[in-house]
Amino acid sequence: MNAYHLPRYLDEPFRFMIWTLDECVVFGIPFVIATFYLDAVISGLIVGGSLLLCLRKLKGDAGHTFLYQWAYWHLPPILRFKKMPLSYQRFYRG
Repeated sequence: MNAYHLPRYLDEPFRFMIWTLDECVVFGIPFVIATFYLDAVISGLIVGGSLLLCLRKLKGDAGHTFLYQWAYWHLPPILRFKKMPLSYQRFYRG
């Protein structure tokens, strides 16, 4: 019908099936590790599902950018944001 995908909101995150990308990673990594390396599919589903529920509870109503904002302010600069100054830098030379 329609060849173009129009997002409902401007900041709508990319979705893989029904999950956002971070939810897919949080569920997928324990599931793949438990399935292929430990040969325990049910354990992978349980661990991945519980981590997914914890992530959704942590994000709450703040949305998908909450984790990026929290990481920017509270973690050491392990993630480099392209156009953002370092969080501990308070004064700039002008």
